[in-house]
Amino acid sequence: LIFFAVPAFENIRLISGSSSSAVDLAGLADALRERAVSLQVDHQLHVDPSANRIWITDSRMDDETLEKTGDDAFVLSENMDILAVRFLSGGPLDADAVIRFSRQGHSDSALIHLAENQENMTVRIDSFLPRAILSSGLAEFENCD
Repeated sequence: LIFFAVPAFENIRLISGSSSSAVDLAGLADALRERAVSLQVDHQLHVDPSANRIWITDSRMDDETLEKTGDDAFVLSENMDILAVRFLSGGPLDADAVIRFSRQGHSDSALIHLAENQENMTVRIDSFLPRAILSSGLAEFENCD
């Protein structure tokens, strides 16, 4: 089922032993934005800090497929923890957060706070930036460059 949910992401080595899962997570956000536009289908990146899992859904999925996709979520590697997700509209979520990527090329503005090998970092997804940005430390919207 993961192949149905993310068929074009074979080249993204998320959680599979690349040099940095945080870099892979930023790349996944970029790929979701591009895929939403190219297929003209809204996509969602689900991030669950409490279980250290992520999964992808899209607007074409029926309820049964949506539930199954969540059950088959990727569990992040042992050296990486999702600390929280922050949205421009409100502050940290330590439960399931949904970051939306629209077919028009927009996305939710979100910060994914991570700890990888004892180093804090942030993946910044911005509605009007073409690429996600990875920065060291736990960034907030006020101090994002």
